[in-house]
Amino acid sequence: MESQIAKAVISNAMFNKGMYIPPRIVKGRYICFGIDNIGFDRRHQDGKDTMHGTVMAVFQQKQETDTIKA
Repeated sequence: MESQIAKAVISNAMFNKGMYIPPRIVKGRYICFGIDNIGFDRRHQDGKDTMHGTVMAVFQQKQETDTIKA
């Protein structure tokens, strides 16, 4: 399953000139982002017990005329 997801993400990014765009985003309509930077640092010089990550969610309001393709 992980390989299938990775292949789908890479294929989407190649189609969109290097940027992954969720398949149900409608071009020309406003979008909102929620972004959170996560960091956990124990101040070790060797880098152990540290973690860094960023999570982003994209929101777009659905219109009554929108149709969802499977």
